[in-house]
Amino acid sequence: MSSQNTLKHQIVAAIFDQLPSDQRPPKTIDKMVFSWFETGRHGDSLRLTLEGKKYFDIAYIESYSYPIFDRDNNTILNTKYFHDNWFNKFVLLLGRFLNCPFHIGNEKVTVYDGKVAMMIGLHGGTLIDYLIAQEKIYDRQKQ
Repeated sequence: MSSQNTLKHQIVAAIFDQLPSDQRPPKTIDKMVFSWFETGRHGDSLRLTLEGKKYFDIAYIESYSYPIFDRDNNTILNTKYFHDNWFNKFVLLLGRFLNCPFHIGNEKVTVYDGKVAMMIGLHGGTLIDYLIAQEKIYDRQKQ
């Protein structure tokens, strides 16, 4: 695949077309890919930067949000599954199992795909349950 025809380039081009003409960034698609995704042009993760999230929101792309913390401000990841470096593992799992653009904010993860949101709903409605289930499936397939 050429660097101009990656999934990230296709996503950015589609979002760019949805933006009002007066709010389109004065950049090439390739430069937008680099600034809208945390992994830039390379890497498989579709994790958005704050700039990328901004343009997804301006384009009114449907989104679904999932909390990182509970009502007592404790991480909901603080289970037997996630240990000391919970955030690092969480980010790796998101990158591996969310096959859609997503943004990690201070208190929530925003997912930009209705099908993925439906799958999360089928796994108890929490992002954590979905990620754990996906990792177990992945581990079983490796065996």
